Amino acid sequence: MPVEKTSPARLIDHALLAPDLTHEQIIEGLVLARQKRCFAACVHLADVPLASEVLEGSSTGVCAVVGFPLGRQTTLLKAKEAEEAFKKGASELDMVLHIGNLKSGRYKELQEEIQTVAGATPALLKVILETCYLTHEEKITACKIAVAAGAKFVKTSTGFGSGGATIADVALLRKTVGENFGVKAAGGIAYLEVLEQMVEAGANRIGTSRTKEILKKI
Repeated sequence: MPVEKTSPARLIDHALLAPDLTHEQIIEGLVLARQKRCFAACVHLADVPLASEVLEGSSTGVCAVVGFPLGRQTTLLKAKEAEEAFKKGASELDMVLHIGNLKSGRYKELQEEIQTVAGATPALLKVILETCYLTHEEKITACKIAVAAGAKFVKTSTGFGSGGATIADVALLRKTVGENFGVKAAGGIAYLEVLEQMVEAGANRIGTSRTKEILKKI
């Protein structure tokens, strides 16, 4: 999955994940994602049916978050969440890994979790690492486990942690997973210049709630 030059909008998963979003604000965000031709709109499970309805027939897909935002649900619950999201129209899933298992060295459990969720549906699975909480070595280990477990992307952040995407982390993730795997930068990306820097560092997908601001001059 090499990084390719494409329009900024087609790199964006427009995030509609804030806890206080109203029904009307979610619709407004979905319409924006559709009009701008974002790659996907990223929503909570409860909002997948609405997203599927608003985005039907467009080039913008539906991405659902799983185990969000802390990743400490059981594997069974994450798999069930993935199955329900797929049945309701999500074609991609962004799952938060169990950070505690990673930091405890429980790599077998971590890989089994990702494998289970990856195998639960045909949807493309991205694994959210929440890099702000990880050491350099843990980031590398998490990437290797995600690749081995059958995921298709690693993602830097939920946007709800203590920090978001950094150029250094994106470059490290790209170096670790290689050119034929996805890297999604998310968390704190609010300007077109920053998006371009993330792509230059190796990201081939961008998660942001600031799509309108980023694309205002395009």
